[in-house]
Amino acid sequence: MTWLTSHIVFLFATLAYASPQTFSPVPSEAACVHFEVGYSLGTHKGSADKISGELQIDLKNLSKSSGELKVSVLDIKASESKMSCHLREALSLNYLTSDYPDRHVCNSEDELPREGKNKPEFTDVSMKLLRAFDARYEEKILSQIHADIEWTIHGKKQIQKNVELSLANEPASALRVKATIPLKLSDFGVSVKNLLFIKVKDDVLVQVNCLFK
Repeated sequence: MTWLTSHIVFLFATLAYASPQTFSPVPSEAACVHFEVGYSLGTHKGSADKISGELQIDLKNLSKSSGELKVSVLDIKASESKMSCHLREALSLNYLTSDYPDRHVCNSEDELPREGKNKPEFTDVSMKLLRAFDARYEEKILSQIHADIEWTIHGKKQIQKNVELSLANEPASALRVKATIPLKLSDFGVSVKNLLFIKVKDDVLVQVNCLFK
């Protein structure tokens, strides 16, 4: 990158972020959230096809940045349809009123009931940006921030501090956010029922690679 080009890019980026900016997920970008969860025989991989919400990024005062992103539990897909439904059971059902986790309630088509005590109650997984800080730059372009995030999963809230988020302008008017975030199901009271001797582990690795505009 030449001296002139780099300064033009920096000027554009500075103007683009001169005031708090609101970014929403680009709808055409499918499955930008992926996850891995271990089980007795290996690792299940899956994704969430759609995210909703928006982020407000304030470079003048990162601590004022905010926003919330949501994923519908029904949009979460694992490598197998049966495992997809079992994850949706664990994440969306009210254990106090449902037949789950005493027994699986997925039907023969690996779907949850749409009514009655076994229908989904906790329908979203949400990630709320509470605070952003510690901005880092590469060639004078913002490339990384750290953030405190409040997760809401299965109706329970948990704050995760100092999460590293990588940022890139692709193109300059848009923002790509990347992160690798470890979570524990037990922190949210989530119980995935064993299938015979097959047991799902507690640790989940969430990988984000989403474009916002």
